[in-house]
Amino acid sequence: MAIEIKIKKEFEAEVVGFNGAALPLGQRTDIDVLATLALQSSNHNLLRYFEKLPTLQELETAKASTFIKKTEEKIINK
Repeated sequence: MAIEIKIKKEFEAEVVGFNGAALPLGQRTDIDVLATLALQSSNHNLLRYFEKLPTLQELETAKASTFIKKTEEKIINK
């Protein structure tokens, strides 16, 4: 399941520290973590970074699907 999370252009160079690292938002590969934090907290300062943001349910479903797929791949490759 592909979800779309998009950072607003004006914030792509913004350095934000979360998930153990501080990088510009446009370079992050874990933007789903920030999206989850923003949605769970309803924090306006975090929510303002996003142009497109899925629902919390969509994020959780995508995370579960990814986990299941990786687990299945490990079992098949044993």
